[in-house]
Amino acid sequence: NSYCSQSSLRVHTRLHQKGERTFKCETRDRSFAEKCHLTNNELIHAGPKPFTCSTSSEEFRFRAKLNYHKTIHVPVAYKCPTCPKL
Repeated sequence: NSYCSQSSLRVHTRLHQKGERTFKCETRDRSFAEKCHLTNNELIHAGPKPFTCSTSSEEFRFRAKLNYHKTIHVPVAYKCPTCPKL
């Protein structure tokens, strides 16, 4: 399994080091290791999604999220050395 950027892989590998996900989403059964990720997740649950991927038609609230999403359509990938998770 792999990640589309080295920075995403770094964030993921920190979870293996810390092992904690103390910030919990009240809408879905998800938890996060960093508060900023919970805050971004909460924004996902509210408001319009004006940015649409031209490849998959998936909609996003933020242009940055759309741009990040577009990287999944590119074959470059970084694998986690600790686990098989994408």
